Amino acid sequence: MAPSVQDVKSSFKGTFLAADEEGYDISNWAENTQKPAKYVAKAACVEDISLAVKFARANGLELAIRGGGHNTSGSSATDGGVLVDLRKMNGVRVDEAAKVVYIQGGAVVKQVDEETIKYVGVVGFAIGGGLSILSGEHGIGADNIVSATMVTADGDIVQVNENENPDLFWAIRGGGANFGVVAELGMRLHPQRKEIYKYNYVFVQTHLPGLVAAVQEWLKTRKPHQGFVMIMVLGPDGNPYVVFEGWSNSDSNDGEQCFKPIFDLGPVHSFHGPIPYETFSSGTDAFTGTPGNKLFVGSDIDTVDVPTVQKVYDAWFEITKSGASSSVIIYEFHSFEKMSKVPVEATAFAQRHANARVLSAICWPTSSKFTASDARDAALRLKQTISSSSSAELQAAIGYANHADVFASMNDTDNEARRVFGANYPRLQAVKAKWDPERVWNRWFAIQPAA
Repeated sequence: MAPSVQDVKSSFKGTFLAADEEGYDISNWAENTQKPAKYVAKAACVEDISLAVKFARANGLELAIRGGGHNTSGSSATDGGVLVDLRKMNGVRVDEAAKVVYIQGGAVVKQVDEETIKYVGVVGFAIGGGLSILSGEHGIGADNIVSATMVTADGDIVQVNENENPDLFWAIRGGGANFGVVAELGMRLHPQRKEIYKYNYVFVQTHLPGLVAAVQEWLKTRKPHQGFVMIMVLGPDGNPYVVFEGWSNSDSNDGEQCFKPIFDLGPVHSFHGPIPYETFSSGTDAFTGTPGNKLFVGSDIDTVDVPTVQKVYDAWFEITKSGASSSVIIYEFHSFEKMSKVPVEATAFAQRHANARVLSAICWPTSSKFTASDARDAALRLKQTISSSSSAELQAAIGYANHADVFASMNDTDNEARRVFGANYPRLQAVKAKWDPERVWNRWFAIQPAA
C-alpha cells in the first residue's frame, strides 16, 4: 500500500507541504523555470530525502531536486510532482586531520567559504564538472570529490567512495543528477592564501581590438594560478562595457605584474590589489541575486580574435536592446591544463579539453515582451557566433555541461546526453541500468539505461 501524505508528515523532520499550505515555495533564481509542484519536501536530513523519494515512487509522482536553486534549464522543477528542496540542508563541516570538507546538498559557496577560510573546497557545480578559478592549481571539482552520501531511485541511503559502490563513485563525478540525490559531498581541501590579487578593469567598445590583442599575448605565458573573465555587460548608466576581472593567487610582487599590459590600455575604471579570498569568491553574489528570467548556453573556443569578438559584442548589444537588458557574455580564461591531463575515462566528466569556455546568460524581466522562445533563439545564435572562428569540433560541441541549460532538459531522447558525456556514455548507461533502470532521475541530460 502506497504511503499517504500523513504517513510522510508523521516522520518528516523538515516540512512536507501541499500547494495550499503555508510555507509552500517553488521559487527559483530563474523565474521562468518555476513549475507548480504538487508537494514540496523541505528536507532537514538524508532520511527526509529517502521518505520523499519513496512517497513519490509509490504514488507515481515525478521527482525533481532543488539544491541552491541556481538552474536555468527547469531541471530542478516539476509540474505536479514532488520537489525535494535541499536548501535547509546547508551544513558544512571540516575534518582537519583528513583535509576533507563535508558539504550538504543545499549549501552555497559563501557557506562553504565561511567554514573553510584557510582552505578552498573546489566545489563549483562539482557533480556536473566543477570548473573554478582554482582549477589550474587543484583541478576541477569532480576530481576533488572523495565521498558522497546519496539517496537512490529506490529511496535507499548509500555511501559512495572509491571502496563503497565504486561504480557510482565514478559516475557522480561528472554525471550530475542522473543517479540519485546527493545529500552530502566529501571534498578534498587544499591550503589557500588569505588574500588573492584581484584586477577589475572596465573598458568601452573602442578598446576591444587592443584588449583582444593583449589577451592573445597574455595567454602565451599564462600560469596555473592566474586567470580572468571578460564580461560584456550594461553598466548602471545603461551603457555597454567590457569588464576584465582577473586574479592571481599569489603575493603582490607577482600580482602587480600579471596584467600590467591590460592596465596599460587605459581602462575607464580600474582597481587592482590584494583582497581577502572570501571576498573574491563571493564576487558573483550580485549576479546570482538578480531577479527575473534566465537561460544559459555555453560555447567552447580555441581562438580569440578581434573580428569574432566584435561580432559577439554587436549581437549581445542588440539582445540587450530587445528586452533582455540584463544579459551578459562571460569569456572564461581559466587554466584548464591540469584538468585536461586527467584521462577522460578517469571520471564521468568527459569535457577535459583545455580550451576557453564562454557563457551566454540571457536575462530578461518578467514584465518584458521578450519571451522564453526569444531567449532560446538568442542563446543559440550567440553560441554559433562565439565559436564561429574555432575548430569544427568545437563549433559542434555542446559546451560545458553546467552552462548547457538550453540542452539539459531536452530528454525525450538521449541525444544531448550522448553529446555531453561523449566516450563515457556507454559506461554511464551500464551504471544507470544498475542504479536507476526506470529512469527516475530524468531531468538533466538524462541517460538511457543499458538494455
